[in-house]
Amino acid sequence: MAGRALVMGKFWTVLTFFTLLAMVGLIQGRSMLTLISLMYIGALFFRIPDTWQEVVTIEFVGTAGMLLAIISGPLIAMFYVFTAQWITRFVSPFGSLEDYNDTFIESSSYAATILLSPILITISENVLLSFMLHFMIVKFIITQFLNFFIYRTALITEFFYDLVSLPFEIFQSQLLLSLFGLSILSSFGVDGWTLGSLDIISKVI
Repeated sequence: MAGRALVMGKFWTVLTFFTLLAMVGLIQGRSMLTLISLMYIGALFFRIPDTWQEVVTIEFVGTAGMLLAIISGPLIAMFYVFTAQWITRFVSPFGSLEDYNDTFIESSSYAATILLSPILITISENVLLSFMLHFMIVKFIITQFLNFFIYRTALITEFFYDLVSLPFEIFQSQLLLSLFGLSILSSFGVDGWTLGSLDIISKVI
């Protein structure tokens, strides 16, 4: 019982911390602080279920990282995706089935892909869904590269799990970007981007 209370306490402490940061950002007019705090809160609710089940991948952190990469450049976005992956793993109120290798691979592949985001943005020609598709494909390739060194005995299993998960990640990311992507970019004065459509998937592949 005490252990359960401790786990729930960690979750609510982190949630309260980022909620207070978001409020400070709003009061002081610090839009970036508000946005990042809300993205951490989003990660808490969207990513935590992903840490205790191995069936459906829930995409949020990568999409938030893409938007941060466009708004502020790779460094802040890399910091966010890496820390969001690990924080949500350790404060999950449900416990975690995700082992350290999975968290390391996910956080590292996101960070490495964001490091390449200036190239991906150039290729995508400021079309948001095109950027997302390139991002997801590159992240998938980097993940398989890391799996090769970490999951040698289960490499085929990991490959097919990631391959099956990829369309779901793309769909979820498309939904989030369609709902919030352009409005977030415009609120930070980032102009010249269009949403596009997934018809461009044939051009990407």
